[in-house]
Amino acid sequence: MDYKVTKTVNLVKGTRDDKREEILQYFRDTWEIDEQIFASLKPESFYMRADALRHPIIFYYGHTATFYINKLVISK
Repeated sequence: MDYKVTKTVNLVKGTRDDKREEILQYFRDTWEIDEQIFASLKPESFYMRADALRHPIIFYYGHTATFYINKLVISK
């Protein structure tokens, strides 16, 4: 499995349109990495807790998508 190396977007250098494209590509890359991680799990493991103080893994799968949506809405 190949993983991309992502670096945080530098918001200081470049044009507004360049930044929008970089941010969009960063989103796509990180989403792909997240999908690859969850795809490597057995379906039954999504409902298991690694620790009693942690949520089942399915929570984190949904949490990532919600986080991205909230960030995109806030940034317009």
